[in-house]
Amino acid sequence: MTALPNPETVFQAVFIPKQRPAPAEVSAEMTVFIATYPPLGQISHTQSSDVVFTAVLEIPQNLAAEPWQIVLWHSGNDGEEWAEAVFNPGEHRVQSRILNENSEVLGRLHFTTSALPVDSSMSFTVKFRQGPNHPWRWIREEMGLGDGMIVSNSVPIEEGDSEDLPDLIQNLNPSLSWKSHPSQCPNTRLWSVDANVDAAKDSPGERSTFANLPLGVPWGSFRK
Repeated sequence: MTALPNPETVFQAVFIPKQRPAPAEVSAEMTVFIATYPPLGQISHTQSSDVVFTAVLEIPQNLAAEPWQIVLWHSGNDGEEWAEAVFNPGEHRVQSRILNENSEVLGRLHFTTSALPVDSSMSFTVKFRQGPNHPWRWIREEMGLGDGMIVSNSVPIEEGDSEDLPDLIQNLNPSLSWKSHPSQCPNTRLWSVDANVDAAKDSPGERSTFANLPLGVPWGSFRK
């Protein structure tokens, strides 16, 4: 007489898939976090002709003694080639903190650059690595942060400069009406420009109308 198979064994073999192996441990390097000032991923304004960048690197405490390196990649206006500036370790190398009782102890490393000149604008990003024997890692790939941009307003407006828009826009369209307004931003000029557009057509149905009006040439020419 043949013994019948155990129903629990049959059910497990047919309906219960094999358990997947446990995932590999997440490397401690994955917990690296970087914050910069001026910040990445947004536009910042400055009244100075040069900027000093600062960076804070947050890492597990057991990696704080590693020779971490951070480099700033930057490009000026008019599509200049990208260049690099090295962040130097700050005076306060390590500061420990605990987010909560279950979290690991984290350390913060502080870095700064030398003063970098900003003509009118600068785009920048950051790469870093744990030391000379480790590959460079880009902050865009690690944290998804886009490039930052700095716009400099260091060139003051002279008191004798004209406030008329036609003096700045050559061949300003005479069909446009413009008006100067006060600005809350220092060394900034503000105008409003209005144009007349025909009303929508009533028949057949309501049809919107539009007008294509040339403005003029700012400062008399385009920069190449």
